[in-house]
Amino acid sequence: MLGERLLRIGFPLAAAAVAFQTAAHLINEFLLDDRVEGLDADVEGNVFTWASSVSTFAFAVAAFLHAMRLPDPAA
Repeated sequence: MLGERLLRIGFPLAAAAVAFQTAAHLINEFLLDDRVEGLDADVEGNVFTWASSVSTFAFAVAAFLHAMRLPDPAA
């Protein structure tokens, strides 16, 4: 089923994204002395903000398509 597949793929993907963002932020903070603004998770308008918006939109589209595929309970 599509919902189960989304959950099976979505949770590891979300965990990997969180791990990547955390690692990038910590590397920027401690190894690069906070010099790279694009790796700072606290700054708006960087790649992490964009990725968050895209993932929210993609999940909304997937949820809509899944809802359209479900049978009508009243029928």
